[in-house]
Amino acid sequence: MLPLAVLLVSLLPSPASAGCSPSDAPQGYGASWWSSYKSWCRGCGGQVSDSHSTATDCRLPASSGASSGGVSPGASVGQAIGQGVVDLYRIQAAQHKARMEQLRLEQLRLEELRRQQEAARKAKFDKDKNALLDKMGGGPKPLGLKDDEVEPAQPDMGAVRDLHNKEAAQRREALERLKGKPEELWCKLHLPQALLLPEPPIEDVADRYPAMMSAFVQNRSEWDRRCGGPSAAGVTEFDTAVSLLTRQAPKPEVPEAPPAKPAAPSGRLELKE
Repeated sequence: MLPLAVLLVSLLPSPASAGCSPSDAPQGYGASWWSSYKSWCRGCGGQVSDSHSTATDCRLPASSGASSGGVSPGASVGQAIGQGVVDLYRIQAAQHKARMEQLRLEQLRLEELRRQQEAARKAKFDKDKNALLDKMGGGPKPLGLKDDEVEPAQPDMGAVRDLHNKEAAQRREALERLKGKPEELWCKLHLPQALLLPEPPIEDVADRYPAMMSAFVQNRSEWDRRCGGPSAAGVTEFDTAVSLLTRQAPKPEVPEAPPAKPAAPSGRLELKE
């Protein structure tokens, strides 16, 4: 429809010499027509705005007649076609704007959906990871068998690991405070690192683990005393939690083997008279 309207507008006759009556107004549509229309209006002493509007905006002097009256049938047809083209353009522009807005809202909706899915995936990953760490670090669980002896409390390795990570962060803060001081080098070189087993006992270190943890506790106390660590002010939660890990587990008693019976003599037995 739009190309047909433009073709019809272009075929309308334009006056050879511009008069100053409304019927002599240039007909058409577009930037070039508007420029010609303004020149004609102002050349005839009329007033017209600089913005792109309709042909009736020109206010001619009274001697030229009313600006909206006395228009020839051809001019009326041209104005109607031009107005139709303008209306069609505005409708298409509004439809395009509505489509762009709809696409923008759909994009925002998809981005929000992806964000929620990513947050749910991360929450599930963290939950599964914490559950696996608790399972690995919780140690053997009691079987619930009836026994007169009370089972010793098992350390929660997940809680011990969290307390160790908390103290490690406090020690890094202490190192920041020691920058430029004489003790900074020693504190950097002797920063204690705990050996936290994922699921004790492990065969190759099970016997040495309490001794290794005891050595770590001693090094940690010295480091905190000299470098301003968390245990310098007294016993911490980590001290209480790690106390179970420094106990020497009793070795299982191996039953003694029964004494061996004397072996029967080998060879022939000779009887003497």
